[in-house]
Amino acid sequence: MLEANHSFPGPFSLAVVTKNEEEIRSTLRSVIASLLHEPLHDDHWVQQPSATGRFVSHRVTVVCRDADHVLTIYAAVQSVDGVIQIL
Repeated sequence: MLEANHSFPGPFSLAVVTKNEEEIRSTLRSVIASLLHEPLHDDHWVQQPSATGRFVSHRVTVVCRDADHVLTIYAAVQSVDGVIQIL
C-alpha cells in the first residue's frame, strides 16, 4: 500500500503524538535521526502542543529509501516510551 501511494526514494511525512515531555521529544528525535542517511533538519520537524498541554503532535518529514524503511521507522518510533499514536 505504501508503494502504491508514495514514490521512493523520497520524502515521507508522519505524525507522532506523544506525552509533552522534553525527554520523550529528545528520544524520539534521536531514534528517527539514527535511521536516516541525511541529517534531520529543524524545518522538517513541526511540534504542536494539545489544547491542554499534556500532549504534543510531531509532524516529521524524512527521506525514505523504500516502504521497508518507512516500516522500520514506524517500529522504532512505536518503541519509544511516551508515544501515544503514529499517523
